[in-house]
Amino acid sequence: MIPAGHVGVVKSNVSKPGTQCVEQEVKAADGAIEGALSVPLVPPGCVGIWREPLLPGAYYLNRKAYEISLIDTRVKTWEYKGGYTKRIIDLSVDQQGNIRQVERTEVQPILKEAADRAVFVKVEGWDIPQELRVLVQVNPKNAPIVVGAVGGLEEIEDRILTPAIRSIVRNVTGSEIEVPDPNDPTKRIKRQTRVLDLIENRDALEQAIETAVKREGRKAGVEIQEIRLGEPAIPPELLVSRLREQLADQLTKAYERESTAQSKRIETEQARATANEQPRLVESQIAVQVAGQREKERATLGRAERSYLEELARGQQAQAQVLGQDRVAMLQALEKVLSSLEKKPELATLVGRLVPQIVVGGGDGGGLAGAAALLSGVLSQQPVAAAAPQQPAPARR
Repeated sequence: MIPAGHVGVVKSNVSKPGTQCVEQEVKAADGAIEGALSVPLVPPGCVGIWREPLLPGAYYLNRKAYEISLIDTRVKTWEYKGGYTKRIIDLSVDQQGNIRQVERTEVQPILKEAADRAVFVKVEGWDIPQELRVLVQVNPKNAPIVVGAVGGLEEIEDRILTPAIRSIVRNVTGSEIEVPDPNDPTKRIKRQTRVLDLIENRDALEQAIETAVKREGRKAGVEIQEIRLGEPAIPPELLVSRLREQLADQLTKAYERESTAQSKRIETEQARATANEQPRLVESQIAVQVAGQREKERATLGRAERSYLEELARGQQAQAQVLGQDRVAMLQALEKVLSSLEKKPELATLVGRLVPQIVVGGGDGGGLAGAAALLSGVLSQQPVAAAAPQQPAPARR
């Protein structure tokens, strides 16, 4: 029975009568690649390894006459991982914003299903474990070559492809890499591989490794579908500076956002406090406006009073020029006495006792003389007699 996904390579110990048996040397990849595996094959029915394998199905064969080797033609995965100790530096930030680092180690064992341990590459003097995964497949027409050359797919893996893959990975990562020109992204340049290229330019390394491994696979009659590099165990000393820089940048952004949030909170609190004090603020503003108006009013009244006093002074000066300083002084004193009588009526009794004893006469300047006599009597509290009024002169006809 040839199960699905497999082919049977027949090694015959007998030949069918009447079959023309011509042994032919057949090379993998049709001999297009130098160094490809080759094996002598015969047509079906002849003694030897048949050129055409048996496809999935049931066959009636004598096991003593025919030896059947099953070859898996499905895609298989070969993993190269484990077998090293990984060093890690963890970064943390305390409450004060200080960055702290702690080193730890992790043992990476070789998995039972792995094809082999990780490949150790040397880049810039550092030994770096590099894990990878390889997808392989045997073309049914190449199955007789695989069986005839090495015996089977496991032998191809252990004897041919695994040593070739390890050598190619070390050679590619430890030599040059083709990357975009930093001055002109449209161009590509070659330069020495760096440790961080295992992370930053992994695609370019995968492509270079895959091209070389595919060529080795075709030599052995195996098709390499793809190669994918895993996570390299880069020494943490090379990464900690970058990690600290990234963490510092993130902390800076966080501090800036916190400062912005605090500023917004302060503005909100100020706005809330202003809203709560709005009635008092309005009262204060109104009081300020009222005070301003009062200031203007008092300034205006002061200017008016000054103008009044200036005009009054000029009037008194003119009055003094006409009546004389003594009479003007007497009139001012009289005005003050009358003003006092108006404010304090009880003084009127004193004036009442004095008035009957004072006789004011007419004539030229009689009004002024009478006022003077009255004032003199009040001040001295002595009876005063004024001159009798003069008779007017007879009118002339």
